[in-house]
Amino acid sequence: MLLMTNLIKRAALLTAFFLYLGASSAFAGAPLPDPVLINGAAYIPVGLFSQSKGLQYQWDPLLKNATVSGAAGVVKFHVGSEYLLSRGKVHKLKDKVRLFNGFVAAPLSAGEHLEGLVSANLALTHRIRRVVIDAGHGGHDFGAQSRGGAREKDIVLQVARMVRGELEKCGIEVIMTRNSDVFIPLSERARVANQNHADFFVSIHANASYSKSLQGFEVYYLSEATDDQAMALQRAENSVLRFESGRMQVPTAGLKAIYWDLKETQNRKESIKIADFMADAVESSVDIANRRIKSANFYVLRWSECPAVLVEMGYLTNREDEARLKDPNYRERLAAAIVRGLMNYKAEFERTDGYSR
Repeated sequence: MLLMTNLIKRAALLTAFFLYLGASSAFAGAPLPDPVLINGAAYIPVGLFSQSKGLQYQWDPLLKNATVSGAAGVVKFHVGSEYLLSRGKVHKLKDKVRLFNGFVAAPLSAGEHLEGLVSANLALTHRIRRVVIDAGHGGHDFGAQSRGGAREKDIVLQVARMVRGELEKCGIEVIMTRNSDVFIPLSERARVANQNHADFFVSIHANASYSKSLQGFEVYYLSEATDDQAMALQRAENSVLRFESGRMQVPTAGLKAIYWDLKETQNRKESIKIADFMADAVESSVDIANRRIKSANFYVLRWSECPAVLVEMGYLTNREDEARLKDPNYRERLAAAIVRGLMNYKAEFERTDGYSR
């Protein structure tokens, strides 16, 4: 009786496995490994699956990461996490990835992502459809202020609205973190991007410095500050936390590992690309010193679960930059250049299907 029960379970697992992976011709004629039962749930043995389909498989026992590579991209697993990185995007599985009898096993919900690595008809194509634009500061948080009375919170909102208008003309759905002079906590700004599943997040700011000669356009991505100026800016932008009563919930140790290893690694790469395209577009279109790309540990970037950059349009403490940023025509040209950079990134991202090749 016990033997019969086990055979029935085995048959049910096989049926579920093949039904889940579907009738894709990519699997025809290739022997698939049997699924395994862990805590009553069916799992795919990732290494054996990779071997059966001619995919490259790598296991890092130190980081507990398993990587499967194919002509159509890369899928990365982290043992103990219910998340995977599939061709540039983080996805949640129905259960956690396990280490079972010495091999990595992924729940059946990972099947569609593995299938995408070998399928001739790639269903998991990457498209940029939704962007969150964040106008920095607002309300009682004025941000930087010039001697001539220009306030960062006002200028960045005007430019953010222009960026929104230009992106919408290009068919992009745009969500604003604020569209009026209100104070929005940094944690809420990131939450807007996360809850709306944004493809990327752009936070728009104007800079300030004790040095009146310092000027120029900068784009920041999330990493540790690499110079004194970036560190000072990081402190200034994060100082708005003093106005906030609540903070973003700190993830558990397990979630933190997967966020930083899977999400942050990939998102940082994409953020650098966005910053690079944007800096190129501004440099070729607008008359302003281009200080190019820098890194800093901005709170609003740290908690965004998508590629994210922070733009510093110029220094309100510099007379030339202040005059530019107070000029409506200049703000229009700058907004158009920012959008051109974002659309150039979008075109390259989609041409390479999420930089998967």
